[in-house]
Amino acid sequence: MADHSPPDRRAAGVALVGAAVGVASIAGPALAAAVVGFGLSVPVIAGGVLATVAAGAVLLGLHDTRPKAQPAAARGVIEGLAPYLLVSFAMVLGFGALQPTTVFYVQDRFDLATADAIRQASLASAGFAAGWFIVQVSVVRRLAMPPPRLLTIGLAVCLIGIAGSLAASTSEGIIAAFGVTGAGYGLAHSGLTAAVSVLAGKHRQGMVAGRLQAAMSAAWIVGALVGTALYAVSIRAPLFLALTAMAFAVLLRAPRSGDGSRPGPR
Repeated sequence: MADHSPPDRRAAGVALVGAAVGVASIAGPALAAAVVGFGLSVPVIAGGVLATVAAGAVLLGLHDTRPKAQPAAARGVIEGLAPYLLVSFAMVLGFGALQPTTVFYVQDRFDLATADAIRQASLASAGFAAGWFIVQVSVVRRLAMPPPRLLTIGLAVCLIGIAGSLAASTSEGIIAAFGVTGAGYGLAHSGLTAAVSVLAGKHRQGMVAGRLQAAMSAAWIVGALVGTALYAVSIRAPLFLALTAMAFAVLLRAPRSGDGSRPGPR
């Protein structure tokens, strides 16, 4: 995407990729639910087939456009990247804590039967994915906003959504709050990915993308482990962890006055 979008439109380009992931996040579970009746192994086989099709599309339809000349400076330290990695870790940490505990929280909080809890938690996940998709396919592309500012606003919306999840008195409130959180994540993820892409320049896109994904993957692992451990202490603890982590990300990313278009965190 960096090869096909100028820096001032990088967030819009990244949002298209995010929208495709959002569609897959909705269609994937639906496909699994549709074919699982044919056998428990069928969804796994279907996933393998789709992965093979995707690999074929990459080999046949995508071409490496990496610049041939790579100056020595491109192999050095990327100034300003570390704070973005810290923001990405904090942003994803909370979601990692919520992923394995949300269905149990809904069940324990509202005293639902297991099937009803799974249904409501699935609707909350669908609401998150829908908010993410709608924002990335429509809102981000229309906002003439620097990626760092987009990131800051998205983090703030996530914070509001997680706070709403804590305050919700019904499972429907949880679903709505997750939709708001998904919308915030769509804004924040687009801003974050575009910001580090612009920071990397032409020659270090792969390096920066790898480090960003490593930080997010580590956050998913740590969040899941810590979230499940905290749930034994209090059913609200994973949500408070997500709220605290997101508040930290907002504070870290918040620009100084008049500083909203700066290329990196302060």
